[in-house]
Amino acid sequence: TNPFYSYADSPRGFPRWIQRARFLTHLASGYVHSDGDVVTYDDVVYDPTAGYDVGNTRWAVPISGVYDVNAGLATTGNTDGIRLVLSLRVGGTTTSSSRAHSGSSGPLGIVISRSIYLGAGSLIDVILNISGAATDRALSAGNQNTYFTAQLIEPCVIT
Repeated sequence: TNPFYSYADSPRGFPRWIQRARFLTHLASGYVHSDGDVVTYDDVVYDPTAGYDVGNTRWAVPISGVYDVNAGLATTGNTDGIRLVLSLRVGGTTTSSSRAHSGSSGPLGIVISRSIYLGAGSLIDVILNISGAATDRALSAGNQNTYFTAQLIEPCVIT
């Protein structure tokens, strides 16, 4: 038998291929991000379904269900009054956003976390909008600073 499709040792009795519906990426090196662009998470750490497209920095959902989706980043060289909006997009449509505002010149971090239903084949990515004193920001690299991840919580189909 193929263990990839086995129910053995599987929590809640789901086949292992369903459990593997997840990915984790980071930003390999810092870069200057412009307002409204897709965040370039280019270091794929884990992607057993090979659904993450590094060139377009988006993930193709392998199976319908409820997912826990998280993204975060840190900027450097901020000035007072910089506003960031980090948004999760599904199929090009924003589904949720998180906001941050700098009150000093230090680093600024922003995180978005959401449990959301995603249909098989949906494409998800992350957008960063910047406003205030400037419309571009230097993004910090590293797994503790920048990440984009999703994990299947419950397989299901909503009709």
